[in-house]
Amino acid sequence: MREDSEAEEKEVLMYRYNFNDIFTLESNISYFEGMFHFFKIPMGKSLGGSVHTFQFEFCLDKKLNLDIENKERINLMLFYNRKDGSVEFRYPWFKPICAKLEFLDQGFRFTFNKHYLRFSNILAEGWELIDIFRSTLLSLLVRNQKYMIHGAAVRLGDEGILLPAWGNTGKTSTSWMLAKRGAEFLTDEFAIIDSGYCYGLPCSSLVSGKTATRFGVKLSWNEHARLFLNDARSKILSSRYAPGGIKIYPDKLFKVCEKAKITQLAIIENGTECFDSIGKHEAFLKIKSIQDYEFGWKSNPFLLAKSFFSGFDLNALAAMENDFLENFLAGLKEIHIVSSNSGEQYKPFLAKVAVIEEKQKVVR
Repeated sequence: MREDSEAEEKEVLMYRYNFNDIFTLESNISYFEGMFHFFKIPMGKSLGGSVHTFQFEFCLDKKLNLDIENKERINLMLFYNRKDGSVEFRYPWFKPICAKLEFLDQGFRFTFNKHYLRFSNILAEGWELIDIFRSTLLSLLVRNQKYMIHGAAVRLGDEGILLPAWGNTGKTSTSWMLAKRGAEFLTDEFAIIDSGYCYGLPCSSLVSGKTATRFGVKLSWNEHARLFLNDARSKILSSRYAPGGIKIYPDKLFKVCEKAKITQLAIIENGTECFDSIGKHEAFLKIKSIQDYEFGWKSNPFLLAKSFFSGFDLNALAAMENDFLENFLAGLKEIHIVSSNSGEQYKPFLAKVAVIEEKQKVVR
């Protein structure tokens, strides 16, 4: 019996990540591998972390079937377990769709069955594993004077440039183009901020064939075939359910740095050509619109259910989020908005890249 339990435990800990001691994540499925491959901890090695490190677990339990008898409920699907303070999800499909979010002292544990995975992929917004993770992570970051912004970031010499943006507006192209020309790459998706520093998160990027060609990415025959099939599926099913493109790891292409002090912020837009300074209040409003659309963490159904039953104060966290953003923006030297109708939002930063290149030539 003990050998069986140890084997199950090894399966649960198969995918283990430590993100700069800010948080650890463990799972028994490969779902987060594309996002955190750079921070993977091999089996047999300590996961690390400190008493202040947030902890996350995402576990597929094929036998999970929750008992909802005599439990408080909000609607047909969401229940509250007062014994352990968890929020439970159960939907009576052909087979029960079940999931459970447990609130730990310094983190969260999310357990789900395979039917929930299928269900969440169909419903998407708010229910998918990535939504659960981002929402719970943001709630912990905000509570501890940290944050995560939907955007890209690079380092140019001693300067860190943060590029917040809505999805599909050019943050990947901008950060990749700058990295190709000598900037150090931090992230092109999730910028995690702590004490003014942005930590590198080189997660896999979904790029089109056009983008791959633009950056000189050499694709194998299999990758070309996958790209063709993914694009075909996207045209048939729409990009909402099949985004197309192919996943590529930026750390295989560019120099990646661990962290950078953010001194400049440039909000990316698609539209008329411009590179203009904007005020801190305007930047605050634009970033909030990006955050609310891309993450929507305060409207996550599991967190809303927790707030309904137990006084989990989302309004207080929202106020802390606003305070963090205002203080963060107050410490920046430059705030711009950069827009392009030809996907060339990187051009205003090329002068700084050139200066760095000249300094490197002098050193050599």
